[in-house]
Amino acid sequence: MRVVQSSQMQAGEVDISQIKFDPNSRDDIPKILKGLQHLYVNLPLREKIFELLEAEISPKVDKRNGRPGMALWTIFVCGVLRLDLNEDYDRLHDLVNHHSAIRQMLGHGAFNEETYHFQTLKDNVGLLTPALLDKINAIVVNARHVLIKKKENEALRGRRVSFVDHGIDGFKRYVALAVVARNIHRIGAILKQQQQQREQRKKKYSDRECTFKLAA
Repeated sequence: MRVVQSSQMQAGEVDISQIKFDPNSRDDIPKILKGLQHLYVNLPLREKIFELLEAEISPKVDKRNGRPGMALWTIFVCGVLRLDLNEDYDRLHDLVNHHSAIRQMLGHGAFNEETYHFQTLKDNVGLLTPALLDKINAIVVNARHVLIKKKENEALRGRRVSFVDHGIDGFKRYVALAVVARNIHRIGAILKQQQQQREQRKKKYSDRECTFKLAA
């Protein structure tokens, strides 16, 4: 049985709910990670996604051949990053081994030197099937609608991305994962905008309070 996500904190590890992102960053990675963080800390969403991952991925592990296992959360995070950033496995391999915020999202502490092998990444992310991703996307879309209070049947907008997988199965997986990844990205962007608005209101009230004190 696959590990969903290790519950035992490592030395120097930051709880996923406490990972901080620069609200002023214009890069895509913080938005994606913030969207993933929202799915993780929202217990009902996390349980639904993990139930799907466990049901669909765990039975495919060949106990005789011993495929190098990865936690289900790690597989999901890596798949989302790869497709939303439109990157190949070479760049994904570098990011998961060297990008500090991504490693925090994967559950690695500052003193954890564990690295991921290229082929292990490729084998495990490849376990995300189009059918599984369609089910996950339904959960992600509902979470996004709750955040922005959209109508249930409103059409989703997306962006075009170039195709990096090969073959019909690869194409189907790519399209399905790209949709999931893009919706998680949008959740992160919404959360970032809401955070910026809260900080602006806080600053506005603080400035107003200072003005009142000076006038007194």
